[in-house]
Amino acid sequence: MPSVYLLRLGDTALRHTRSQLLGASGMELAGSGGNLTDALPEIADLAPDIVASDLRLFDAHAMRVALELGRL
Repeated sequence: MPSVYLLRLGDTALRHTRSQLLGASGMELAGSGGNLTDALPEIADLAPDIVASDLRLFDAHAMRVALELGRL
């Protein structure tokens, strides 16, 4: 079963997406956060199959997210 880490900008969006994912079959929630800097160590440790991110986060833009994930 693929694992997913969620990076969402707002707490409301993060809670909503987390609950949707937890209710879906065939996917497992690896973790979630709204700040790339805080999430990177957790993403590296958990090694999820998928990182689903908003285009903008509190501390990053999609290009930085892609760059940092590429370094992992």
